[in-house]
Amino acid sequence: MKRFPLIVMIAVTLGFTSCSDDDDDLSISQVPSEINVAFDAEFPNATDVEYETYGDQYIVEFEIGNVDYEALYNNDGSLVKYKYDILISEVPESITTTIATDYNNRTIDDAEILVIDDVNYYLIELNNTPTDDHIVFNEDGTVNTTVLFWD
Repeated sequence: MKRFPLIVMIAVTLGFTSCSDDDDDLSISQVPSEINVAFDAEFPNATDVEYETYGDQYIVEFEIGNVDYEALYNNDGSLVKYKYDILISEVPESITTTIATDYNNRTIDDAEILVIDDVNYYLIELNNTPTDDHIVFNEDGTVNTTVLFWD
C-alpha cells in the first residue's frame, strides 16, 4: 500500500505535464507586420485571434461571430487559403447526394468551407471505423483530388 500514494503522485504529475500550452503559439509581436496588416484588412471583425507557425508560413486561428476560422499566410502577408466551420445542414444538396450514392449514405461528422483564390471547396469528414474519412468536394458535388484536405 505504500506504493499507492507514489503511483497517484506520478499519474497526477504526468497529467499536468501533458496539458501544457502549445509551444507554437506566437504573440502578435512575433508575427511579421505584413501578415498583421493583411489579416486586419481581410478579416476586420475577427476576435479571439491566435497565431502559430506552420513551416515558413503562419496560421491565424480566429472567430467571426461564433464561427471558427483558420487562415494560412505566407511571410509576405499574402493569403494562401482560409477555412471556416459550417453546419452540416449547410452542406449543399449536390454533396449530400454524392455521399448518399457513393459513400453508402454515411453520416457527416464535420463540415468546413475552404476558400482558395475565391473558389469554395467543402472539407467533409465522414464517420467511418476505425478512423473518419476526409474528403474534399467541389461545389457541384464532385470529389476534388487535387486540393489537399486541410485538417
